[in-house]
Amino acid sequence: MRSFPLPTAIGWWICLTVAVTDVVLIETLNFSVKADWTLLRSAVLLALLAGFTIWYARRPSTYRLAVCTSAIIYLAIYSIAVVLMSYLFAAADMPLADATFVQADRALGFDWMGWLSWVNDHPGLGMILAYAYQSSMPQVACVLVLLAFTNHHEHLSQFLTLFWLTTVTTITISALLPAIGAYEYFQPARHLYENLAPSGGIAHIDQVLGLRNGTDRIIDLANLNGLVAFPSFHTQLAVITTWAFWRVPVVRYAALGLNGLVIMSTPTQGGHYLVDILAGGSLAVLFILVLQPSVRIALGNSLSLPRPLVRLRDR
Repeated sequence: MRSFPLPTAIGWWICLTVAVTDVVLIETLNFSVKADWTLLRSAVLLALLAGFTIWYARRPSTYRLAVCTSAIIYLAIYSIAVVLMSYLFAAADMPLADATFVQADRALGFDWMGWLSWVNDHPGLGMILAYAYQSSMPQVACVLVLLAFTNHHEHLSQFLTLFWLTTVTTITISALLPAIGAYEYFQPARHLYENLAPSGGIAHIDQVLGLRNGTDRIIDLANLNGLVAFPSFHTQLAVITTWAFWRVPVVRYAALGLNGLVIMSTPTQGGHYLVDILAGGSLAVLFILVLQPSVRIALGNSLSLPRPLVRLRDR
């Protein structure tokens, strides 16, 4: 009889730690959290998924479905907690590092305004990059389903570990080195990006400013935006989802091409600097290397698979 599939124990501890930190900061900083009926219905659906997983996990015919639902449950709970943390950390009002990042970009020979203008002058490319940028989270959902139903359960467990490693690290770094993004820093005229749809690079600006100056103390769960600029989390997602898809030959090259476009889209669609992308990509590669078996053994196997999946793998 197969054991109940779960992400790593440390993953659940990280989730709990993030959630407790959120509760403490919400009370300490006098925040309030707003939810609507849509979110409440989603919570009910999540509870039903949890019940389904517990009921069917030990049945061989539905085991892969149980693996998939357990991964979805974990990622849904963890994502809410970690996004809340990013909002609360943004209220720390540390000095903005945009000017430093712009100087670094110039030292690397990257002209953000020039890149914005060039992409805007190629509307077809701009449209492709906009769709690519919006594909990041749907790709995560596809990873969960594909790896679960192709029996790559160890790889799926490692992907979930990569997800919490990258998010926790990214939010911590962004709290210490916050940036509001290139659109606010350069303030380009509207006609310079009229052929683009840079919602990710603009939608967060008012929220970040409100969190930093203390005028916004309500977090609306129905209207959450990505607040992190440095390092780029979209770049990290592009790297780790490509790594996850690589285990399935039929989709590996399509994933590589799509995520190459995601990385290419981050300056114009997300308002990221080049150093954001370089830092995000470097972190993702570093964490992937850390999860390799030889490195895990050197670390005392602290990031190993949960026992149920280890037993399943060894059969």
